[in-house]
Amino acid sequence: MKYKFKVGDLVELSDFGKTLAGDWEIKYGIVVKGPYSMGLPGGGMPEGFYMAYDVMIGDELFKRIPSQFILRMDRDEDGNKQVEKVAVTNAPKDEA
Repeated sequence: MKYKFKVGDLVELSDFGKTLAGDWEIKYGIVVKGPYSMGLPGGGMPEGFYMAYDVMIGDELFKRIPSQFILRMDRDEDGNKQVEKVAVTNAPKDEA
């Protein structure tokens, strides 16, 4: 199986990623661990699986982040059709 990310990969943060980080000055996150195979909860048994990673953004470690969620955090949003745009209300003027 081919994985989307590997340890050491940089994620250049989109507006969504900066919102998640809570700091508009942070520009990058880094994949620090993974991939994990995570089960989707069902009626007692997992009903599906997804790949997840640990990502360090600033001084905070986000654990077991699904790969599709990391793609939403990535600045290269043009190639990702599932990304919804975040309303930027409190971003510095040069970021909006």
